[in-house]
Amino acid sequence: MSTPRFQHIAALLPSGKILVAGGISAPFSEAYDPTSHTWTPVTKFPTFVLQNTATLLSSDKVLVTGGFNGWDQLSSCAIYNTPTNT
Repeated sequence: MSTPRFQHIAALLPSGKILVAGGISAPFSEAYDPTSHTWTPVTKFPTFVLQNTATLLSSDKVLVTGGFNGWDQLSSCAIYNTPTNT
């Protein structure tokens, strides 16, 4: 990871990479490639979040829901499209 983080999410992607997003001190996302042992930045989520959840959907997208932004509990969601990195 380029920055230490906690209270983040992680999801195993169909490619075998691991999506890591959000958390305290790290309001951005990265993908870890266990084959090359490298971290790559991926698209930014629309808001800084921690204590949220991530679920890989059958469409190869990751649904990120809820969490906390440091002030309020969130009822929002975001979808990360793994094939297009958006």
